[in-house]
Amino acid sequence: MLRATDEMLVLFDGLAGSDEIVFKAIAAPVFDPTARALLALSITGSGEPVRVDRVLALGRRLVQAAGIATRRSRGRVPRRDAPRSGTEPAGAFGG
Repeated sequence: MLRATDEMLVLFDGLAGSDEIVFKAIAAPVFDPTARALLALSITGSGEPVRVDRVLALGRRLVQAAGIATRRSRGRVPRRDAPRSGTEPAGAFGG
């Protein structure tokens, strides 16, 4: 599907801050009280090349805004060590 639409996820490893990319969107989730994604805040790209360091700065500000929205709506961010939905915790099968 990504090939058909010319879209891809960009990994910033190996890119310099001065490199430029064209991006369609940056998104960050807002979580509800059960730590599920309730909605996403996003920044839409302009279609013009933007420096990687600027994209990363926008992403950090967006994550901060999503964190504020999560807290103000009495939501909570999922724990990093929590099992993913639909998976069994480690040792669930006697292992």
